[in-house]
Amino acid sequence: MSRVPAVAILGGGIAGLSCARALAGRGISVELFEKSRGLGGRLAQRRLDGHGFDLGAQYATARSSEFQAHLKDIGAASAQWQPAVYTRRNGALSRVDEKELRLVGVPAMQSIARALPCAAFTVRLGLRIREVVDASGLYLVDESGQQWGPYQRVVCTAPAPQAAALLRHFPSARMLAEQVAMQPCIAVAVRFVERLISPADAIFADGVALSWAAREASKPGRLSSDQQSSDQQPGSADGGQHGAQNGGQHVGQHLGQHLGQHFGWTLHAGPAWSLEHWEQADWSIISELAAALAQQLQLSSLPTIEAGHVHRWRFAQAPEPLQLGAWVSADRRLLMAGDWLNGNRVEGAFLSGLQAAAHCAD
Repeated sequence: MSRVPAVAILGGGIAGLSCARALAGRGISVELFEKSRGLGGRLAQRRLDGHGFDLGAQYATARSSEFQAHLKDIGAASAQWQPAVYTRRNGALSRVDEKELRLVGVPAMQSIARALPCAAFTVRLGLRIREVVDASGLYLVDESGQQWGPYQRVVCTAPAPQAAALLRHFPSARMLAEQVAMQPCIAVAVRFVERLISPADAIFADGVALSWAAREASKPGRLSSDQQSSDQQPGSADGGQHGAQNGGQHVGQHLGQHLGQHFGWTLHAGPAWSLEHWEQADWSIISELAAALAQQLQLSSLPTIEAGHVHRWRFAQAPEPLQLGAWVSADRRLLMAGDWLNGNRVEGAFLSGLQAAAHCAD
């Protein structure tokens, strides 16, 4: 009879993966469950005509020795990103003079998570868990009603509202998760027929609609010939996934002559705008956010949109995250980890997973 894993982990984002790797490294048997078809969570990429767009987390910081060691371990799967970052405040566009190191995955943000080796533990993809129950042992119940387990411990790395639902039979965990609200974000990948002329590679926007935008070609390791110098001045010219379609094609006309070039931007809407426009048609969302980009960058016009895609993140970020690192129940059998427990950042999620693993190994 095969040995039942000691620890079940819910969620294949960077918190779940860092926890699983740390436990497996200690010789503890692990089974990881992810409802999606792939790993990475909000370190997500969408490809349009072969060009990648980071639709989730845009970059990472590396302030801790643990995360720095992880980035060293994965080598070429991460690199420093040195964009020309601008901010828009009170109608004025200005360059941000920041000293903090920004890091991105190569060739996509998800590489930071997916570079974690999974051979030492079991991964179950496309399996949605409905709840965790305690029946003389901890069991997971999937959507079909099948039970998985028993497990000695369960680590839940889902966003707070989902964690509250999954752990509804455990009052202390549920009540903590219910304290943390998470905001939505509509993310758009938009590809133009030619390069958008602006000195900015990224912008922290102050508009009602747009909160962030980034030129994908400015990130290292991206397939692109859109590398000419950005020396022009401003004004010179659930969630689920929904591919914006127009007559069976991606939004806009496919002209074909730019298939080897990456003239794409990723746009993130603000939380209030995202909530208000959640059910709006994809093409309308793409058009409005592209117009907001032009307004934020002080451009009189934009190139024609060749392709677009909309992704709706129902639980993108906690406006008031906890600073617990990770949470563990009094009997140490149930744990929670994730960015909402440790300051929101990619690095925070990674460290939260490590802390959960340390609790499991005690």
